[in-house]
Amino acid sequence: MELHNFLNELFAKKNKVLAIMAIFVGLGLVFSLAQPLKYRSTVRLLVVQKQLPGNNSDAYAMMRSSEYIGKILSKVVDSTSFAEKVFLVSNDIDRSYFGDDAKKLSKKWSNTIEAKSLNETGIIEVSAYHTDKLQAEKIVRAISAIMIANHAEYHGLNDAVEIKLLDKPITTNYPVKPNLAVNVVLAFFAGLFTSLAWIYLNNNNKHNNNDYRSNFDLFEEDYGQIGGAMAVEQKVAYPGANNPDSTHDSLSLSDEVANRLLNHRF
Repeated sequence: MELHNFLNELFAKKNKVLAIMAIFVGLGLVFSLAQPLKYRSTVRLLVVQKQLPGNNSDAYAMMRSSEYIGKILSKVVDSTSFAEKVFLVSNDIDRSYFGDDAKKLSKKWSNTIEAKSLNETGIIEVSAYHTDKLQAEKIVRAISAIMIANHAEYHGLNDAVEIKLLDKPITTNYPVKPNLAVNVVLAFFAGLFTSLAWIYLNNNNKHNNNDYRSNFDLFEEDYGQIGGAMAVEQKVAYPGANNPDSTHDSLSLSDEVANRLLNHRF
């Protein structure tokens, strides 16, 4: 389809395009608002590797080691065994929010906690998402307390590593999940793409149908001419059984009919 034809079709069907986009945006809003609104609380920790007597590692090697330990600890935080320690450290955390069996606990805890090691820094960033912002803050406080006091349980360097608190928990004043703005923008572009694709495909189908009708009309015209020729052939072919000229004319017309049928293109 040529661009100007497509733009003309788009302008002609602009109301339908707007309707499709509105439907997608509406579905995006419904999907977003159907989910529970969650606040986020974030804390940052620093992994420090001490220079102990007899340890001749250079600064770069120690930094890489701190980064490696940070990655290990960020994975440990996501485990259910670590979640159980968090519940023991803080009795103020609502245990029922995470379900009453291991499977529910694992899924809910993974959806609540986000821990990552920032590359080449030795910094661990831990965030908790919760429908209650005070609960989110209590969770990250408990996590940071466990990591500072019991980190040696998860690596083999013991006192050679120290975890320090960089920031106190920072909690959002407004829900951050689901991200309403992002979902609406994605729904908008999805609706726009769908409407443009619909116009393009619909116009192509019309174009193909028109081509088919044109070819069919040409076929009917040629078929009518061939039918007329066949009628003449019948008259010429059988005027008399012993007429040699009639046989010659019949063969000529038959050749013409066959050639036109073979050369006809749909």
